[in-house]
Amino acid sequence: MAPFGIQVQVINPGGYLTGFNETEAESSTHWMDDRSNYVKSADVMGFFDRILGVEENRMDPQLMADAMVQIIPKETGLFRNVVPQLAEDMVKDIQGSAWANKIDLPVERKEAAQ
Repeated sequence: MAPFGIQVQVINPGGYLTGFNETEAESSTHWMDDRSNYVKSADVMGFFDRILGVEENRMDPQLMADAMVQIIPKETGLFRNVVPQLAEDMVKDIQGSAWANKIDLPVERKEAAQ
């Protein structure tokens, strides 16, 4: 968008009580197939439970609207904004551990490769 003089910022909301997260959590179990999907439905539900199961994450949507009113009109700022700080900390924790994940061949494949 830079050639058009447009700056872009991403605003990721936490677990606000809009119904969106609840609907996404419930509907994902309808199409997920644990026999073929790498990410298992229990992991997805655990993620949503982690977000929605904690009272601090069940916030009034007005808080997000207020944050957007503060973030959007600024001339400079972060490309990625996660609101509130609790959600940002959780995202950094989840994504940080993903960067450290390693793969390892099962023992039988290691032995076959030797």
